[in-house]
Amino acid sequence: MSEGLVAPSRHRWRVPVLGGTTLQIYKLVWLGLSALAAVTVFYLAPRDEFVMQQRSLTAGALGLSPHLGTRPDGMLVGPVDEGTRRAGIRDDDLLVAVDGQALPADNSARAAMFAGPDGTTATLTIRRLEGSDVSLTVTRDSGRLERLYEGTGLSLQSRRWLQFGLYFVASIAMLGAAALLFVRRPHDPVAQLLSLAMVLANVDDFGSTVLLVGLVCVPVLLTLAILLFPDGRFSSRWHWLALLSSAADSAWRLFLYFQPADEISYFRLGDLPIVSILGAVASASLLVAVLVQHRRTAAGIARQQGKFVLFGIVAMCLLELLALGFLQIERASAEEVRMWATLAKHFSLASASLAMPAGLLASILRYRLYDAESAISHSVVYGALTLFLLAIFAGSEKIIEVLGEEYFGHELGALAGGLGAAVAAVMIAPLHHRITHWAEKRFQGHLLGLNKELPLLVGDMRETSTAGEVAEASLLRIGRGVRAVRGAVIIDGTPVRALHVEDSAVVEWLARWSEPTGGGLDLDRDDPLFPVRLPLDADGVGRAGWLLLGPRPDGSVFGKDEREVLCALADPLARALAIAGKRERREAEHRAELASIWQRIAEIEPKRRSRSKLAAG
Repeated sequence: MSEGLVAPSRHRWRVPVLGGTTLQIYKLVWLGLSALAAVTVFYLAPRDEFVMQQRSLTAGALGLSPHLGTRPDGMLVGPVDEGTRRAGIRDDDLLVAVDGQALPADNSARAAMFAGPDGTTATLTIRRLEGSDVSLTVTRDSGRLERLYEGTGLSLQSRRWLQFGLYFVASIAMLGAAALLFVRRPHDPVAQLLSLAMVLANVDDFGSTVLLVGLVCVPVLLTLAILLFPDGRFSSRWHWLALLSSAADSAWRLFLYFQPADEISYFRLGDLPIVSILGAVASASLLVAVLVQHRRTAAGIARQQGKFVLFGIVAMCLLELLALGFLQIERASAEEVRMWATLAKHFSLASASLAMPAGLLASILRYRLYDAESAISHSVVYGALTLFLLAIFAGSEKIIEVLGEEYFGHELGALAGGLGAAVAAVMIAPLHHRITHWAEKRFQGHLLGLNKELPLLVGDMRETSTAGEVAEASLLRIGRGVRAVRGAVIIDGTPVRALHVEDSAVVEWLARWSEPTGGGLDLDRDDPLFPVRLPLDADGVGRAGWLLLGPRPDGSVFGKDEREVLCALADPLARALAIAGKRERREAEHRAELASIWQRIAEIEPKRRSRSKLAAG
């Protein structure tokens, strides 16, 4: 066995941990790739962005909008405005020559080729997706872009720098997360697979070899890290299917990279590109594999870790769908809306590139694992709400356009878009309410149940139970609802009931604690025993006591949703404790009175009997 590897299990293989010589070699490779990634992010990417902006300015004068994708045999372009669209330029056309000269590979040389005085003409050789070549003559006009951005509050440079800033922040976040894993978990192979994938994703501009390695390796490494999490094993056949699907998707993208632009359109099944089908299969199989693993994992830290992985995958899919919706708006909207749709599309894509690694990163580092349900719930609400509104906007706009042509005999133009937006705006409130209710019930059912059931429970118990019994039942349900590892109820400075903590420890804690004078929840994240202290106040009752709660099993303090529920429960719990305590005191007084009466009867009875005997004698 090579040095630095731990022997795998005889009965069930698992990925070996890193150590010894293997770890030292890996560290050297990681540091070298990180240096290349840093040069790319902080030097090459800004330099290339500046060059591409110059190219976009000169190409925009010709009516061309350069796309991000470039090829050795030309440059993918689209129309800048409706005028150039009517001149014959389509989205995803391949520009192969200007004035009969083939496009050079260098972006600076291309910018110089496009440049020229306003009013001069240029002959563009365009290759369509179906493979035919056409020649178009266009007139240079540097005012196209200025007119395009009128009324938007943007310019080409500001939009491009904003767009660049989104990906720049995403790249810095990736490199920071990769460095954190490299330092914190050097022996964990799953953590290092993720770290290496995030570093490779930011290595670019060092030749086609490095670019192709990243194109193939990054999706496979990321998929492998997710499938091996958390125990370093493949636990089902779905894991192998997900890995093979990811490898097939990467291999197909590599194959397409070497194909001529006019042949890419042939690789389709019906109307769908094969690359889209393979990507959907890879994402679906990965999601199923993680779901199967999650269902087989027992309750505890590992299950909470799996929820964050699921959150990352679901968030990535939602953000990519969101980007697709913004792409449709970008292509169908007027120029004033198109710029903002472009920025929203790139924001969604930049966020999608971070979603899956972020979910796995949070799971590996085990930080705030019990916020997974809240994060998933909020993400599903906003993602689903946006998708529904996009669908309503697009459908309403199209229906209004069709009705306008049918009954008015002309296109409604911008009016159709405005009416579609109005319909979508009217639907925001009911959609948000329904989606929020469904998401909370699905992902935060334990919290929703606590908020609904505990007031009913203590409302019944306060009439028949003691304050201690009310406190005990409340602690059990609150502990399950917010996942607190310990808790206690304090009345008049004394622990009435304690959960998973000794009364003596609570008394020692109370001796060190100074009760705050203000109202509202008292939070001290640095307190290891009871970081959350909730005053039990109610109108007409006053302060009935305090509810003390420990952290969650991962050591984190409750999130905003949990704290809001706890604050809402303070009133019914305070009333129940006050009423139960008052009834206890009244019953104690009645028992004391009865005891006193019986004692007096016991004292009087012998005397009465004695007098009765004397009278009878």
